Amino acid sequence: MYPMSGKYVLNIKDLRHASYFGFVKRSSNALRIMTIFVLAVIAYTLVMYVSNKRLDFLGLYVLTAYLIWLLYGLSKVEFGVQRCMRSGDGVLGCEHIAIFEEQRIRILVAERRINISQMIDKLACAFELSTQFLIYLDGQSVYIIPKRGFSDEEIRCIRHNFAAKLGNRFESRYYWNEK
Repeated sequence: MYPMSGKYVLNIKDLRHASYFGFVKRSSNALRIMTIFVLAVIAYTLVMYVSNKRLDFLGLYVLTAYLIWLLYGLSKVEFGVQRCMRSGDGVLGCEHIAIFEEQRIRILVAERRINISQMIDKLACAFELSTQFLIYLDGQSVYIIPKRGFSDEEIRCIRHNFAAKLGNRFESRYYWNEK
């Protein structure tokens, strides 16, 4: 079935989806702690209210600090998305061609004279989201490949190839559900 190629135009929805995923992935431990803390503060507040005891506000202050951190992080993501939208030399709105070979991935953006070619097993990691693949060439360079440019069979083939070549550097809830 190789090579497989898909044409797509990267849009703001794709960028926003990938950006928020990256924020959640980078902040997963802090978000878990925040969730547990929120539940603990709610339970503490309810217990203190029901028992008519004096409420200690330290938990609420820490909760407020967490919420401010969350809003700050989300605003940074949104400002990054807005900056990419305003950038005249970005790849949003340009036609991309992603070519998957058995051992290699190629990404072409003719409008910007971008021609990336990378061995799949040399990728830093890859993620499969509901509507796209995120391909990390290294720790900083990521390419968004929307699934809309590929058939269901091609997506399944790409998914299995990433799993075979990258091992635990590939994350997909769809791959593990197929097994």
